[in-house]
Amino acid sequence: MPSGTGVGLVASGGTFRKSFLTGVLVYGVFRKWKLDGTWSMIHDALREMVRKAVGKRLALSVATIDSQSVKSSEGGEMLDLKGGGKCIIGRKRHIAVDSLGLILTVIVHSACVQDYDGAKVVAFGSGERYRKL
Repeated sequence: MPSGTGVGLVASGGTFRKSFLTGVLVYGVFRKWKLDGTWSMIHDALREMVRKAVGKRLALSVATIDSQSVKSSEGGEMLDLKGGGKCIIGRKRHIAVDSLGLILTVIVHSACVQDYDGAKVVAFGSGERYRKL
């Protein structure tokens, strides 16, 4: 049968999938890299490459902080999204990005954290890592 037909793709697909690593192994490597700082170094190196490619300085001087609340059925804490006591269960994330929209810091916590308090955590965390901000 000629290469590229449906049968050939199905037959080779099974062996291709078997070559992937298991989720447990992948998470183990990710966790190790996160704890020893390798993940941050990879992220920072990629961000610097993008900044250099578009002609931006490598040293960061400005960041934008944003927050987003998300409903959740898996726990979290009560959140008053619209005021007036209409509470939902959910999570909130605060994120800091540079002028290109590249991620600097992400914090995910329970929805009861106010934006002001979450922004302080992100700002201080980003300030420790990126001294010129």
